Amino acid sequence: MGFVKKTLYIKIFSFFLIIRLLFKHRVMVKAKLGHNVSLDIQKFRNESEAQFSAMWHKLALFSKESGDQLACYQNAIEALMVG
Repeated sequence: MGFVKKTLYIKIFSFFLIIRLLFKHRVMVKAKLGHNVSLDIQKFRNESEAQFSAMWHKLALFSKESGDQLACYQNAIEALMVG
């Protein structure tokens, strides 16, 4: 594999990592604003159970309402139980 091809793969991979990071931040901001994140969080379903659960835990910490926090914690537990 040539140098140019490797560089292109690295740039593409970096681009997707940045997009993923931005999307995670978007979900956190929506949670902090009290918006529904259930559809957005589904994009992280393909991650491992531990990572998916950690994402729900972070959402619980960012959520404003105690009911939303409880729902996030329940989803974090369910993510671990499913796997």
